[in-house]
Amino acid sequence: LGVVRVSGVDGGFRYVTPEAGATLHDRRILERELRDYLLSVKPAGNLLVLRTAAGHAQSVCEAVDRIGWEEVVGTIAGENTIFVATVGAAAAATLERRIAAVIGGGA
Repeated sequence: LGVVRVSGVDGGFRYVTPEAGATLHDRRILERELRDYLLSVKPAGNLLVLRTAAGHAQSVCEAVDRIGWEEVVGTIAGENTIFVATVGAAAAATLERRIAAVIGGGA
């Protein structure tokens, strides 16, 4: 969820959600995760199946979630595979191009 605990004005703590929209930091994390760990991207209807190096699907998935691309409606990550659900096949194709652009070519 990205919820963080911060100090409150009364000396206690409160929980807040991050501001809307991806930050430059989020973008850099996404670039690093995709370039370092993404092995392949394959379309499957309205899904994209992302294969990562073993043990890195969770971190890549978190980076994809945090960037907030409008085509993504949900993600599920295992050990080395991520299913990215999109609103349709056209959105999946757009997302595949976005990912290729981030990593500088193709996955």
